Amino acid sequence: GRGGRLERFDWSGNLMWSYTLSNDSLCLHHDFTLLPNGNILAIAWERHDSLDAVLHGKYPSETPHAIWSERLVELEPVGTDSATVVWQWRLWDHLVQHLDSTLPSYGQPGDHPELVNINVGPAPPNNVDWVHFNSISYNAVLDQVMVSVHNLNEVWIIDHGTTTAQAAGHTGGARGHGGDLLYRWGNPGMYDRGDQSDQRLFGQHHATWISSGFPYAGNILIFNNGAGRPEGNYSSLDIITPPMDPQGNYVLQPTAPFGPNMAVESITAPVPTDFFSSFIGGVFPTENGYLATNGPAGEFLQFDTHDSIIWRYRNPVN
Repeated sequence: GRGGRLERFDWSGNLMWSYTLSNDSLCLHHDFTLLPNGNILAIAWERHDSLDAVLHGKYPSETPHAIWSERLVELEPVGTDSATVVWQWRLWDHLVQHLDSTLPSYGQPGDHPELVNINVGPAPPNNVDWVHFNSISYNAVLDQVMVSVHNLNEVWIIDHGTTTAQAAGHTGGARGHGGDLLYRWGNPGMYDRGDQSDQRLFGQHHATWISSGFPYAGNILIFNNGAGRPEGNYSSLDIITPPMDPQGNYVLQPTAPFGPNMAVESITAPVPTDFFSSFIGGVFPTENGYLATNGPAGEFLQFDTHDSIIWRYRNPVN
């Protein structure tokens, strides 16, 4: 997913705008989304050296020479080849660890589901790319941002109604929690409120809110790749309904994981193992079902609301 550059073309193929963010410490990757104000919200890897990681509570024995964390940047395009960063959020500002009580990030992860345990994720040597965001989505009604966190098998929701300064802290913003996670779902073991039997996402991609006009509008649609699923490797198109109170806050009971326990809808092939995208993939709602992509196979598949595949196309260029 490493790219480092965003480009805008008109419908005649003329390059209208180009912006590069790719250096020794930051690199655009994977995904972006357009905001109603015309700005662009993008994902960037952010490099931290091993000393920085240890000073934030990373186990020294599991600390590589560098860790690439994540940053979200809101870009206001300027001219034809530049942009102004008008808002940003950094994962590095929202860490927790229970290794070293002398560090500011010290705490029990189960007591702080709004923070991310720096000591979860892939083991060495694969932990250089630590959490691996692979999609970003924006909800204009809630003014919230959702990312798919591939390596932790979760989706996270963050308040966009903050200033950059508030996004770096734990208070303020539209929801009063600064840049801390408002909601997370898919793998409660990542914050010590569940175990392997509670995991629901497996290498997922492309988490989005369902637009108005479609069934389950306002709910979350996720392409759940299913690699390593206990009952076998198969992909599903999962819809979840996060529990919310009348004020629009995500409900979380003490010591319990974020709900729901299960997807409200999970679309698979009639024989589930017939549809398996081991990595990459995406899904969009259509008038009569869902259009999905099986990335490794180069397939487009349309599912109706009864789990039947009603159209399939495979890219002949292999």
